Amino acid sequence: MGHSLGMGIVAEGIEEVEHFNFLKECGCDECQGYYFSRPVPADDFEPLLKNKYI
Repeated sequence: MGHSLGMGIVAEGIEEVEHFNFLKECGCDECQGYYFSRPVPADDFEPLLKNKYI
């Protein structure tokens, strides 16, 4: 429904590869959750982006 309204679809709470694969097959645009990374302190976030770990 979101795509038909011109919106992007974001899924939160992805914890397992099966969840990610299902959502990817369904056309989900963005995903986030523990499957990709545990929460990190703000001071540690920038170095992760610079090193492309996320």
